[in-house]
Amino acid sequence: MNLLEIIFVWILYASLTSTMMIFCVILLKKLIKNHMDLRFYHALWLLVMIRLLIPFTPESPLSMFNLLPENHQHMIGYNQSIDSFYTLESEEISENEKSSDIAPIKRQTINKSNLPKEEILENKKKISFENSFSKISFQVASYIWCFGFLTIFLLIMFTAINFNKKAKKFKKVNDSQVIQILNLLKEKLKMNKNIELYYEERIKSPFIAGLIHPKIYLPRELLRMVGERELYYILLHELIHYKRKDLFYNLFETIALSLHWFNPVVWFAVKKMRFDRELSCDYGVLEILEEKEGTEYGLTILKLSSIFSNHISKKMIPAYFYENKNQIERRIMMIKTFKKSSYKISILVVLIFLLLTPLTLTNAQINTNNKTSFQNKGFSLDTPVHFNTLERALDFVNFDFKVPDTDLNNYIFDSIILHDDVLRIKFAVKNVVDTSAFTLTISKKELMEDEKKKSYEIYKGSHDEKITKKSTIEPMTIANTQGIRVTTKFNYEWTEKGIKELEKNNTKNTKHIPTIEHIEKYFIWQEDGIWYSLDYYFENNSYYGDTSMSEIPIKDMETILSSLRYTKELKNMDYVSKAWENYLYIYGDKDLRKAEKIIGFVPKFPLKLPEGFTAVSSSIGCPMYLETEPWTQLETLFQKEKDNSSEITFIQTKSIHRYGFLEKNGYDRETEIQAKIMNIEDTKMFTFEGKDKQYYMWKKDNIIYTVEFTGTFKRKENIVKFFINETPYFK
Repeated sequence: MNLLEIIFVWILYASLTSTMMIFCVILLKKLIKNHMDLRFYHALWLLVMIRLLIPFTPESPLSMFNLLPENHQHMIGYNQSIDSFYTLESEEISENEKSSDIAPIKRQTINKSNLPKEEILENKKKISFENSFSKISFQVASYIWCFGFLTIFLLIMFTAINFNKKAKKFKKVNDSQVIQILNLLKEKLKMNKNIELYYEERIKSPFIAGLIHPKIYLPRELLRMVGERELYYILLHELIHYKRKDLFYNLFETIALSLHWFNPVVWFAVKKMRFDRELSCDYGVLEILEEKEGTEYGLTILKLSSIFSNHISKKMIPAYFYENKNQIERRIMMIKTFKKSSYKISILVVLIFLLLTPLTLTNAQINTNNKTSFQNKGFSLDTPVHFNTLERALDFVNFDFKVPDTDLNNYIFDSIILHDDVLRIKFAVKNVVDTSAFTLTISKKELMEDEKKKSYEIYKGSHDEKITKKSTIEPMTIANTQGIRVTTKFNYEWTEKGIKELEKNNTKNTKHIPTIEHIEKYFIWQEDGIWYSLDYYFENNSYYGDTSMSEIPIKDMETILSSLRYTKELKNMDYVSKAWENYLYIYGDKDLRKAEKIIGFVPKFPLKLPEGFTAVSSSIGCPMYLETEPWTQLETLFQKEKDNSSEITFIQTKSIHRYGFLEKNGYDRETEIQAKIMNIEDTKMFTFEGKDKQYYMWKKDNIIYTVEFTGTFKRKENIVKFFINETPYFK
């Protein structure tokens, strides 16, 4: 999506939310018509104007836009793909969405199991056409919007430049009596701004213009047709406009109309805004005048309306509008019923405005709990847990934090585990297999809070053993970092029942130890609102009598803490795990791209299957090594919602060993069960039974596919057909 289309999305979002606000403002005006002054109405329109011009506002649970459907709430969310605008309610994902790092939440596929190939191809062509048409339509719409915006913008610029050219030829008012009236009004309004008067024959109505150097422009014939008192009211009205910053409002309204020219509701709202502003300006004038002068002011408005009703200039329409008969009548009625006491802001007005501000000037709150936010980033799979690079983990963390950025001598980066917004970055000992050195835990929430609340606790373990946990907390400083040291001791006392249960699997001849101890030590500190924990000491005694211990020297801890840098500032460490480079959990398109390189082909990756099965987890692993070739495979698990009794596992690999043995010998090497040969969708298929499982295995384009069924199924072959007909994800 190009920049123009992204801007168009923002404009659409602003237009949609502003339209909601406009209807709310109109409704509110109807409800409180006789209870609020017009200054409050003007403030309501200001909220609408802000929403029209600024779609980017903080999220809030109080926002009225939480009432919008979720797909509209996420239009401009930074976690949501802009490409979702292209998505039709079709049953197949578009090619553009497939190649996006941030895919749609759900990828639906056609149930092809009972369709002939010709119909499948026809459906694919139809869906491809619909998605392409959707994209093209959106692109065309963005170009049309841009053309309309530029046309209106150029028209406004041309009008402004043309007026400025003509204004240079206007004559300055030098009449001493008129100048005296202007200065008297400025003094009364406590205005120090230099505002000059100009007149011209071609001007058909009085107005003030100029944000930096304001000037009041008067029709020449007006100076001849009105008296001093009437001129006093006319100039006062224009000065009130300037004092109330109405010139800036006019500018913002013009920009809003240019951006939202396609929305008739915005045009209607701007007209209402300007008329309410005129009424509010009349209120401001009446507030200055004596009560008896109100009638004279109203008569002046009627006189001007009569003089200029047939000569209004059409060239100033982008900034001003002509008032019709009904609008003039409303102004006169307002002036007639005006009382100065009615212009005071009531407590109710203030309370309503304070309530409306968070309701209207905040965006819908995007659900940030783990499962939902991660679904927005990619597929509808389980909550991400394991990462083999820091870069990928950062895609799922919404806060910044520090990590070590130096050669850690004996330690190397191993992996990252994310759970409930808590990061656990594991480091292993160099050149030692399956040996954990330490873990750096990072969290926005306070760590070890439970240990502080429950420093002493007794409970039962999984083998009926009695566990006594005791935690002690004391101050600790490392590398000028002040924190606390938490020491937790676990004492295990085995019961006879627990000992018998453990001894069933005891392959050693040593006697058990009835009481053992387990000790953990952590250094915990806080920086910039983020909590960090370093587990630097571990000691464990098993009931067989074995003892294991690991400890990070203080010198190493000082090196770790001194090297902490924010992730964007890293220079010395790349945080790419070598131990887990061929192991990968799939959470989105980005992971599938990496998976493609590991397994050596583009995998199939449906997220939904017939009979209501949905993908719940997917990963790449190396189950075993045969000869010199690693057996690397992509395994995806499917389940039904709220029903784990039946599962489907779909495995894809280039490793030929199991299939080759099956093809050569007629039985499966692992289960040692004779296989049956059948033909499904013109594909040679091996099927055989295992313990609580049934397998279907076939080969296509040198890729081995296996479907494992666990549980009870009525139409297994339909699901197998579905996998056969499924196309590779990135094709």
